[in-house]
Amino acid sequence: MIRILVIDPDKHIGEGVTRALEADKMAVSVVHNREEALLQLQREPPDAVVVAVGPSWNRGEDLCGDVCERTLAPLLAVGKIEHYLAVERALAAGADAHALQPCSTGILVGQLWALLRRVGLSRPANPG
Repeated sequence: MIRILVIDPDKHIGEGVTRALEADKMAVSVVHNREEALLQLQREPPDAVVVAVGPSWNRGEDLCGDVCERTLAPLLAVGKIEHYLAVERALAAGADAHALQPCSTGILVGQLWALLRRVGLSRPANPG
């Protein structure tokens, strides 16, 4: 099963993303701060990482650099469209792609699968 680490200080957003990823047969770990994120990266290396960036996540783009120093897993930066500068900084710090909110969970999940394909991981076939 593909493992995704979601780093988001907003527990409600993390829950929505988790539901969408789990519905797509991914195992999801959610953490809410830098310290938890770095511990989780070491404890259970993910196949990909989703990081929320923006004013409510003070210096979330710096966390992107910390994550990139510790793993080669693809990193998706997610931020609100009005906070595009934080998303730009996250990309400069090493994020592989971004999703601007509001966006559907389908777009977010699709963007994540695109990143996973680049590292040789693919969506499981539907039985039936």
